[in-house]
Amino acid sequence: EHGDQLVVFEMHACLSEDEVMGRPHDLVQTAGRVHAALVDHATPNTERRWNERLKSIEDQLKTTTLWRAPHTRHIVGLPATHFSLDGVVAVDDELMLVPRPRPLVDHLMAEHERLPGVSVIAMVEQRLSMVEGFASSESREAFYRAWGEVVPASWTSSTSLSTANGGVWIWRYEAMLLMLAEARAYGLKKQAKQCDRWLFDVSRIQARLGELRTVHAVRRGGVLAALAAGIIGSGPVQIPFVLASMGVALAAHLVHQRRMPPPF
Repeated sequence: EHGDQLVVFEMHACLSEDEVMGRPHDLVQTAGRVHAALVDHATPNTERRWNERLKSIEDQLKTTTLWRAPHTRHIVGLPATHFSLDGVVAVDDELMLVPRPRPLVDHLMAEHERLPGVSVIAMVEQRLSMVEGFASSESREAFYRAWGEVVPASWTSSTSLSTANGGVWIWRYEAMLLMLAEARAYGLKKQAKQCDRWLFDVSRIQARLGELRTVHAVRRGGVLAALAAGIIGSGPVQIPFVLASMGVALAAHLVHQRRMPPPF
């Protein structure tokens, strides 16, 4: 009664790489419909475990990169599906995704975790980008917006996608680490070079985020100073001090918004 279970799928020929690349929005919306169906089985944000997973992969690859991120409460874990570009079929011209076993490198390098839907989409995006599947940042944005049309709106809100909150970039980073591990395991030299080039640019993004943490501290300090002056201040300097503090906070906010690496 509680033994192993076997699922048998009807046999379909998988689509070629060119056929899949020709329908990126259909592909991502198919994945999104699966994610939406799994919402009732979602588990809360486990950012500590997700960050520990990243550390495990980094340590074993001995990369020079290190990236950790917070996540909003809207980023939730979903049951694993392990979709891949070589497991896409068409039934009556509608795309279907065939669940695959957990990839070997993932199994060897990290504990199994329930990851958010955006992690799957980031992996698909990075796979497509390896074969020049995106012509511009606008095409990447359209790719994610297509996914956002069929999943809960909070998953693709500006806060959830903000790079300061991990957003898309942290999952692109994990996808690239796993693809580098795959390339090393199977001797895929071209893929390894592509991954190394991408990871080389991570330090630039992290340096920008480091600057923005300082700017955020200035922004917060300006607001707190204005509040404190408004509550306990007195005399002729009170109003100028409040205005000056709010001006500093506003300037820092504008810098923070302008310098934040965009998600796409």
